[in-house]
Amino acid sequence: MRHLPTALIACAALFSSATAFAQGDPAGVYYGFRADQLNNKVRAEHYTFLHDGRALRGYPTEGLGRPIDWDYECRFAECGTWRRQGAQVVFHNAAAGAETRFTMDASGVLRKSGSTQGYRAMHLLDNARLEGTWGIFDPGSTKPITAIRLTESGRFSETGLLPYLSWADLGADSAQRQGRMPRSGNGAYSIRRGTLELRYDSGLTAYLMVATPPAVPPGRSPATLHVNGTALDRKP
Repeated sequence: MRHLPTALIACAALFSSATAFAQGDPAGVYYGFRADQLNNKVRAEHYTFLHDGRALRGYPTEGLGRPIDWDYECRFAECGTWRRQGAQVVFHNAAAGAETRFTMDASGVLRKSGSTQGYRAMHLLDNARLEGTWGIFDPGSTKPITAIRLTESGRFSETGLLPYLSWADLGADSAQRQGRMPRSGNGAYSIRRGTLELRYDSGLTAYLMVATPPAVPPGRSPATLHVNGTALDRKP
């Protein structure tokens, strides 16, 4: 399979996002932070807007390269629809009937009306081949808490990734997943529209959302990968 140079992939992703903003289409997965006043913490928050008008306050757990199990996603996230209303993007929460209004500035940042809180589009990786090791590393230990190595040849090896991400709980078939989930493994991978497909040599296939955060452009070996909302840093 022929792959585009890294720089062209990055430019294409950024150009497509800019084009969507110019056309008034906010479709994508947006990333920002909110204050958790109850626990006095700042937490990451996602909003997803789909081309077909659906929306959820969260991210699609298997990316956008597969049909979204909407019934499952909506068990844990606020779901509904979005629409443009003048200069605003309006998220309608179907269950509560409430609406959250955003304005979109020229650079494509969504801001909650009446607030400085902003959300930027993540870079959903597409047709990418990566080279490097990403994970959560403990400076006091020679072993990572969890890590995944990806190669440009299309192979992967991981340690503790699925248990760390609670993969068994991310689908309607939780009991079946729990019985098949490996503690670590090797296999082949592919990436399409923000979906990381891991095909284990053992026969298991797992799907996870993969992206780089707004400030990290996609490329052959980005400094940070977000896998199902968890930030994994590249090993030096």
